[in-house]
Amino acid sequence: MGTPAARQGTPGEAAEGRGYHPLMPSVGRRAQRRPTAATALVVIAYFALGLVAHWPVLPGETTRIYFPCNCGDVAQTVWFLAWVPHALLGGHNPLYTDAMNYPVGVNLAQNTATPLLGLLATPLTETLGPVASANFWMVLAMPLSAASAFVVLRHWRVGLPAAALGGLFYGFSPYVVGQGIAHLDLTFVPLPPLIILVVVDTARSPRHPLRLGALLGALVVAQFLVSAEILATVTILCGVGMAATAIRTLVRDPATLARRIRPMAKALAFAAVVAAACLAEPVIFELAGPHHFVGPVQGANNPYRADLLDFVVPSPAQWLAPGGLRTWGMRLTHLTGMEDGAYLGIPVLVLAVWLGWRSRASPRSQLALVIGALAAVLSLGPHLRVDGRSTGVPLPFLVLQHLPVVASILPIRMSFETDAAVAAVIAFGVDDCWRRAGSWAQRRARERRSWHAGGSWTLTVATLAIVAVTLAPAWPDASAPTSTPAVLSHISLAPRDPVALTYPFVMYLDDQPLAWQAATGFRFDLVGGYALVPGQNGAVDALPAPLAPSDVEAFLGAEEIGRPYLLPVVPTIDAHLVADTAAFVRRYDVGLVAVDRRTQHSDAVVRLFTLALGRPPRRAGRLDIWRTGAWRVRDRRGATLSDRRRNGQR
Repeated sequence: MGTPAARQGTPGEAAEGRGYHPLMPSVGRRAQRRPTAATALVVIAYFALGLVAHWPVLPGETTRIYFPCNCGDVAQTVWFLAWVPHALLGGHNPLYTDAMNYPVGVNLAQNTATPLLGLLATPLTETLGPVASANFWMVLAMPLSAASAFVVLRHWRVGLPAAALGGLFYGFSPYVVGQGIAHLDLTFVPLPPLIILVVVDTARSPRHPLRLGALLGALVVAQFLVSAEILATVTILCGVGMAATAIRTLVRDPATLARRIRPMAKALAFAAVVAAACLAEPVIFELAGPHHFVGPVQGANNPYRADLLDFVVPSPAQWLAPGGLRTWGMRLTHLTGMEDGAYLGIPVLVLAVWLGWRSRASPRSQLALVIGALAAVLSLGPHLRVDGRSTGVPLPFLVLQHLPVVASILPIRMSFETDAAVAAVIAFGVDDCWRRAGSWAQRRARERRSWHAGGSWTLTVATLAIVAVTLAPAWPDASAPTSTPAVLSHISLAPRDPVALTYPFVMYLDDQPLAWQAATGFRFDLVGGYALVPGQNGAVDALPAPLAPSDVEAFLGAEEIGRPYLLPVVPTIDAHLVADTAAFVRRYDVGLVAVDRRTQHSDAVVRLFTLALGRPPRRAGRLDIWRTGAWRVRDRRGATLSDRRRNGQR
């Protein structure tokens, strides 16, 4: 911060909480005032940007979804948000289900289920449906994250212009913007700034360690129930930050460290007790619950890691990315723009380094630079890769990938902490410029220093311009109309929770039926699913459990994806496949077969089920359906389809 030593206070003042602290420098009362009107404008600007990002999708929107289709990770998110209230209100286990991947089931504790967001959105889900809840959280995720960082920076007495810049960079960073295309659990990050705030307060020799410990434990629980991966990476770098601060304090003032250790340890221990008490069941369920997989999610050949050039070559998520650079950025990591979140750009990197150098005497800037640099190195994965080629140079993540649980972290997603640290460096650097300018009263009294005001505003505006031009996202993100077939909402069910076999067959390449199931209130169980499940060797797999006879799923999957699935060759429609299909329907008590005619090769699938079930389908909108149990499909007026046909109605 470049604050003179005289401003740092005595060790006694620091012990009493009135003196210097790396993240909370002592300032006068005038500097501590919070202009509420300006604060409101900053937060409103954040929320306006959130609306621009997903326009025309609005919070609570029911007719569109924030993705080019209601499929993939988005359909899975809609399903997860719907499952929480359905499970809690219906007396089901929120951590396990066989509503998809029937009859084997899914261990939801090992998946990105965001149960906290599902719980908070229960009123919206129960009234408007899970699509409304998904749109609500996704549209508000970035503004809420930016506002959280802004509030924390203001709590640390960072000036309003600098805090507004820091919040903007944090909430709309390249990482968050990229994940905001589809990944709600990784885009919703308002909790990490609050966790860091409490950790900093805990390190300041807290007067109420148990209160801080309880608050920290509650925040840890909340973050775990949104994204355990984000919690793991934040915990790692918080530990590094606390260790670095302790070493610095030990060198400069061992007596102060000795005074702080005991209350800090008490607060952290109580936080661990609170978190363990609340998370014991989901953690045990994750590690040893039914149908759990073992080992890391991606394994040793994890492709989700940054290339060294990713920091300066833009990805498709950036607006300012000429065609050649955009193509180069995609080639570097072979990832989608969603996961290529390491980009910062040369202008932003130069700005961050310059601001960090200007504030090199500031412990808060020093700490942010150290954490940002470490996070950037960790995002590169276990070995350095340059321009798409591995150099074989070992990196620190090589150690992490051998640790249990932590091994499942995707290195590229540590770009989140890199961006957060850069946001802090920018906020602290700009704030230091304003502090050097002095108060308004001082500037009036000392005309020779009046140039500082103009210089501070110039730096603030220039910083905003550099960040905006370099990192401007290619907004708005694509969206699509929701596409749940209306007929599925008007099915009279008997028996309860019958089993449905759909085409598209439910797997990660096309999982639209998951959104159908969620939107209709889980009126049926689904054969197939998109979730992390154990494969044949117990390791993770994203494909549904293969069921016998295997040629039925092999045929459906191959027709859907256009290549062999489960079996080395695509089964042909012959007497053997027809008999196996009929046996498959009987074995798993399939009550409804539904084929979406918009899916490729649906004609062949309709032919197979017509032969296997011995009768042609009944058409209901875009679906061809067969009822193999006591199902009655009703229209909005309550008349069955067969009744309408008898009456000559279409």
